Amino acid sequence: MAKIVIDEPCLTLPIVINYVGPKPENVYFEMRNLLKRIFGVEDKHIEERELRWDRSSAEEKFSSTFFVSKPLTEVTYIFVEIKIDGSTKPSKEFEREGRVSILIDPRIKNSVVQSSLMAGLFGFIYRRQLEAEVQKYKDECREIIKLLESDLKNFLGIRV
Repeated sequence: MAKIVIDEPCLTLPIVINYVGPKPENVYFEMRNLLKRIFGVEDKHIEERELRWDRSSAEEKFSSTFFVSKPLTEVTYIFVEIKIDGSTKPSKEFEREGRVSILIDPRIKNSVVQSSLMAGLFGFIYRRQLEAEVQKYKDECREIIKLLESDLKNFLGIRV
C-alpha cells in the first residue's frame, strides 16, 4: 500500500525563548498544563520524552522534550516538539535562580494510506487539493504557537 505524506513546518525557523532569573524550573512543571489549555487537547495528545534531572551538585541541570499533537481532521494534525533545557541553583535573593531555554518547533502532518490502485491514480489530485488546505492549517498553527510563546513569556515574566 502506498502512502501520501505531508510534513510541513509551520514557521520558517523554530522559536527559541531564553530566560535567566528566579525559578526557571517552574516552566517544566507548568508545561503540560499550558499545552493542554492552549492546544485544547487531553493528556493522551501530549507525550514527554527524555526527561533528565541531574541533582548531583548544587546547580541542578534539567532537560525534557514534549511532543503535542492537535488533530485538525481525521488525517491532518499539528505536531509540535518543545525542548526545555536549563539549570537552577540556590540563591540568596530568591529561593532558586538559573536559566532555561525553550525551543518550539511546530509542523503540519498529514498521512493517508492508499489501499488500491485506483486510489493511487487519484493520489496526485488528492495531494494537490491537500496542499491548498495546508496553508489554512499553517495559519491556524501559527496562531496557536503565537499564543504558546506569549503565555510562556508571560509565565516567565518576560515582557512581550
